[in-house]
Amino acid sequence: MTDFDTLLLPLNGRQVTQLRFDFAFCIELREDEPWFSLRIGMPFTTTNGPVTASYDLEKSVQCGPLLALLHDRVHSATATRTGRLEIVFTSGLTLRVDPHPQFEAWEIVGSDGTRVISVPGGDLVTWSADRVKDQSDGVFGQGPLCAHDAGQLATSIRSATHGTDVLVPLVAATSDAVMMRRIVQAMTTCDSGLAQDDASRMSHMLNDLEALALADKVTACCLMPYLWEIASGVLGAHDVTDAVDLWLADMSDPRITLHVRYLAEHGENADVRNHFQRAIDTAR
Repeated sequence: MTDFDTLLLPLNGRQVTQLRFDFAFCIELREDEPWFSLRIGMPFTTTNGPVTASYDLEKSVQCGPLLALLHDRVHSATATRTGRLEIVFTSGLTLRVDPHPQFEAWEIVGSDGTRVISVPGGDLVTWSADRVKDQSDGVFGQGPLCAHDAGQLATSIRSATHGTDVLVPLVAATSDAVMMRRIVQAMTTCDSGLAQDDASRMSHMLNDLEALALADKVTACCLMPYLWEIASGVLGAHDVTDAVDLWLADMSDPRITLHVRYLAEHGENADVRNHFQRAIDTAR
């Protein structure tokens, strides 16, 4: 989730170079680097002057007028904290997609690593915040963490300090895969001194996250996939990876699913990527 009401998306001035229709409506903006791709999976509307049109992707025969967007340019693109997308094109047409209570309504992917998703229930998550900014020029996904860094939060988790001053920025970070990964990586460097080997360190980190789960289960489960990523390469830490799998067996919260999906695509090796892809396939 985010503390910002409106996000300015990095699409201004970009030309529509391709339109695709399948089970979704895809708008490709690939004229320059970084390129961006918008995939809309739910019904949406367009407005051009006094004319408003609604589109249902299951009735693709009605989508012919959307071909007029080809070679048009984006004038502005914004997303609200509730997951609503609005894109205004230079032709004057405005495209709007509302969030869906059960499914991802839309997703933007960029070649620079940017990824913004309108998740079920009305919220936004991102996997790369560098190019997504709010109207006060703050960075989406990092605004609530401005007074914290991964090391500080990792130290607080390892010392079982779960006060509001720690939980608030941790909960804010659940929509930022990069930050959550950094927190877990930082946890490996702030060991309490009790661990004598890497496997013991992994066990202690699991204990710390399980203690965090007593205060906020979802936040702890958002961190656990990154512990699995590290522990999978440690000899004798299979009990840790098995325990994490049990914690992640229920991925009903979209914030948890976000981090599993992230590692399915960006895990440090094929074993990690394949493991989390299987977890996604099993959950479907």
